[in-house]
Amino acid sequence: MAMHALGTRAHARAVTTISRSAFRRAYTAIAAADVLRAQAEAGSNRDLDPRGIDYGLFESPTSEYRRQSRMAPPVPSRPADVETMRRVLKDGDYASAVRLFAQLRALGTPLAAPLIEYAHAARWCAASQHADHVAPFLKRVPMEAAQDAAAMHQVAQALLLLARDANAVSLAEQALLVAADRGFVQALPRALSELYHGPLGGAPRAETLWRSLVPRLRAAGVSEVALSALFARIVRAQLRARHAPLHETLPSTSAAPVRFALDARTRALWQRSNEARPPLLSSEDQARFARYAEAHDLMRMRSVLMGALARGFVPPLELLASLLVMATAHTHIPNSGTPLCSTGAYLRPLRRRLQPYPGLWETAMLRAREKAGDWRGALRLWQARFVPSPAVRVASIQALLDTPEPARNDATYASTVARNSAARPAAQRAVRTRLVPTSYAVATALRALVQACGPQAEPLAQAYAALVAHARATSSVRAACFEAFIPMMSRANPVGFL
Repeated sequence: MAMHALGTRAHARAVTTISRSAFRRAYTAIAAADVLRAQAEAGSNRDLDPRGIDYGLFESPTSEYRRQSRMAPPVPSRPADVETMRRVLKDGDYASAVRLFAQLRALGTPLAAPLIEYAHAARWCAASQHADHVAPFLKRVPMEAAQDAAAMHQVAQALLLLARDANAVSLAEQALLVAADRGFVQALPRALSELYHGPLGGAPRAETLWRSLVPRLRAAGVSEVALSALFARIVRAQLRARHAPLHETLPSTSAAPVRFALDARTRALWQRSNEARPPLLSSEDQARFARYAEAHDLMRMRSVLMGALARGFVPPLELLASLLVMATAHTHIPNSGTPLCSTGAYLRPLRRRLQPYPGLWETAMLRAREKAGDWRGALRLWQARFVPSPAVRVASIQALLDTPEPARNDATYASTVARNSAARPAAQRAVRTRLVPTSYAVATALRALVQACGPQAEPLAQAYAALVAHARATSSVRAACFEAFIPMMSRANPVGFL
């Protein structure tokens, strides 16, 4: 190569030529090395594994890793929000579930995936002053949950609690419609009876709710026979509450209206309800009676009741019993400005006025004996004037009346009547007409029976067993019949009662 002087143009051109040649040779060498390395690695991978992965580069899984893999929860298929709701509901933290549910709804989260746990949340809301969340929770209960007994029970309890809440009538209507849409047909009857027995039964929208329910129930597969039975149940609830019942003929979108036939039981109740019923004593008369009772003015107390009866009003049984308690404690009734009046003469005009109302006088007298603490007198009156009830054990009453009565030196009208009744021949007592007791009379007789038994475990247990057996055989026993046993049985056997 020719030598050139430094700084000359010839020298600069020579240096540039040499640099370019050296860079080209170096780049060619590097590229060839990369290609060879890539070919070697590809060949190695093909030799070790035909899929192109060298598993020798990874460690083999240990037994602990395999165990943890089996125990790890599966990846949920539901959306994250629904899975969070399910987890909170599973833990039973319904208060947090309600807050989370409200927050997700406020954010516009659809929460479309159904969960059977929503049925439990609906019941909790109905019982915990969160009635506005019951219908939204029921909307998200799956349709197939209607075949689950536990879910059906939760929905039925939620609807019943809503129907009993006078402040949640509109929310109860919404929940009933949602339950019908979801197929929870068996959960409706009790709630509907409770709802139509309440304020809704006499409101104009009572018929609107029934019209809305009918197509939903038909879509759920309810037969016409079952619909008629449900309709009759609603009508009976309205009649017992003295509401105007639903019409038998339901307007339809088609030409022919839909008619629901009533059974004989419902028609008989309807006929009795159409009979003229006298109104109860006015609040003004009751206030006057209370003032005279506080002053122990028996003459004016009787005057209030007699005047009300003359105007066509019926005195409440408790007021009549209060008068009888005070009057039968004396043989003569004091009267200002006139001579003393015998108790019999005092009560006779009132009793005659009450003859159009059979059983009212006898039931009031039974209640008066119980209020006065005369358990024997109440039980004697029960046996003499009322038809025996399976709920009140006759053998227990007879055993109590056969025990010697403690000596009592009381000259009262009630004791005189009891002595005169006992002195009558048995044949005369047997021919007297007996009255069919009301549930009020049965509860009064049970209270007298329990108080007469006292804290004796065996007689109480026998009387309670008779009541329970009757309650299981019929649905006509009310809670008041059981209330008499609670204080006495807790004294007789505290540990066993608890």
